[in-house]
Amino acid sequence: MDLGSPFYSEDGSLTNDTAVYGWMTDLLNASRKFERHPCPGMELAGYLQDAGFQNIRTRKFRMPDGSWPKDRFLKEIGRWNLLQIAEGLEAFTMRLYTQILERNPKEVQGLLDLAPSV
Repeated sequence: MDLGSPFYSEDGSLTNDTAVYGWMTDLLNASRKFERHPCPGMELAGYLQDAGFQNIRTRKFRMPDGSWPKDRFLKEIGRWNLLQIAEGLEAFTMRLYTQILERNPKEVQGLLDLAPSV
C-alpha cells in the first residue's frame, strides 16, 4: 500500500498557498534530493510484475486526513490517518528539513508548532 502524495482535495480547498501544501512540497523535494522516491504508488504494480508476480490488481481508495467526511467509515479512516500523520510529523519533517534541506532546527520547530494538535 502506498499513500499518494502530495495531498489534494476533491473540492479544491487545498491550494498551493496553504501551509500544508508548502510543507508537503518541501517534504517531497527533500525525499527526491535524498534519492528516495516519495510516491512510488503508481509504480508498485510494475515492481511486483518485474519480480514475477502475475494477475496483479491495483485499487484506489480515498484516504481522508481528518474527521471531515460525512460517511461514518471514511470519518473513522480519516481519524486514524490523521493520527498516524501526527505521530510521525515531527520525526520525518525534522530529519528531512534539517539534514537534507539544511534548515535551522528552530525554524523547523516553529513550522511544526503551527500544525494543529490531534
